[in-house]
Amino acid sequence: MCNLATLAAIVLSIGASSLAGAQSTDDILQKLTGGTHRVWVFKRFDTILGPGQTCIRGEDADIHADHSIVVRTCVNGKTVPSTNTWKVRRDGIDDSLVIGTEEYRLLFQDNDNTMILRKISHSKTIPTVDKIYRRERD
Repeated sequence: MCNLATLAAIVLSIGASSLAGAQSTDDILQKLTGGTHRVWVFKRFDTILGPGQTCIRGEDADIHADHSIVVRTCVNGKTVPSTNTWKVRRDGIDDSLVIGTEEYRLLFQDNDNTMILRKISHSKTIPTVDKIYRRERD
């Protein structure tokens, strides 16, 4: 059984560690871009070498410090880039990455080598979806 003083010390300790774990927007920018740009791989590109180099599958995101993002996807054997803008939104609890008009909860794991973009569903019939990206070597 713990007394009130012990309980208060535990609560203060938890609060302090939560604040210590909070990230600034600059920290998030550094993780996402490495200062200039960083490529995050969702699905490794499999390509067939030869004339007109075609792909079988693949998707990655090149996130730039100027808040632009180029998502490359393999579609019908061709690598198709799409460019958009991004921003970080913070609500005091969670960090979100907004790409164009789509918002994803932003999570980092594995010493910031893994980025998870979680599309939250607000419907019982549509699942919440995680897209797990691995940082390409710098």
